[in-house]
Order: sequence, then C-alpha cells, then structure tokens
Amino acid sequence: MEVGVVKDLGIAATNSEFADLDNPHGYIYRNHYWIQAVQDDGRRYDHFYITFDKVKADALVARIQDALDGGGVLNLEDTDVWREGSPVYGSRAYQNDDCEGQHCEREWLDDSYR
Repeated sequence: MEVGVVKDLGIAATNSEFADLDNPHGYIYRNHYWIQAVQDDGRRYDHFYITFDKVKADALVARIQDALDGGGVLNLEDTDVWREGSPVYGSRAYQNDDCEGQHCEREWLDDSYR
C-alpha cells in the first residue's frame, strides 16, 4: 500500500475586495492537501483531514508510514476517517468495477437530453 499527499487548488476564502468580472464572488484560491492511500489493486482512499499546510500533511503521512512500517494496518473501513475514491485508471480495481462502462453510460446520459 502506498500513502502520499495529494494537492489540489480550492477556494480558501471570499473577499468582496477581490471581486471583479472574472471572479464576481471574490474567491481566494489556495492549494489544499490531503492524504491518499492506494492499495495494490488500485483502490484509492482519501483521508478526511484537509489542510492548507503541506508540512502538516507531510508529517501526517510520515506518521502513517511509520505505523505501517511497524506492522500496523490502516482501517480503511472507518468511514469517519477514510472515504473510497475512484480507482487508479487501468488498475485491476478499475477494470473489476467496470469504471469504463460507467463512464460511457454517464457520458451517454449527459448527451441524451439533446
């Protein structure tokens, strides 16, 4: 199992002083970080802890990795801490879950209103 930090850009705050035609709500964007565990078959689990501080996210990954290296296991069934995400593209979990078929069906449904 691999554990790492994932980064994404998201809304951190709003401030009307920053509002303009391109950003009418005055959103302030920042990188936010969270922990992701990937099983050998490609299933991904996201930790609910999200932070704007990469150092804190790296420290949590180090603690989790130390626990795993010491023989511990992650309780990925604990829905208060972890949630299952989409599997890694092309992995066994992706193929077993028929994600390609689900994607095609969603695409077809999205186009069916025309």
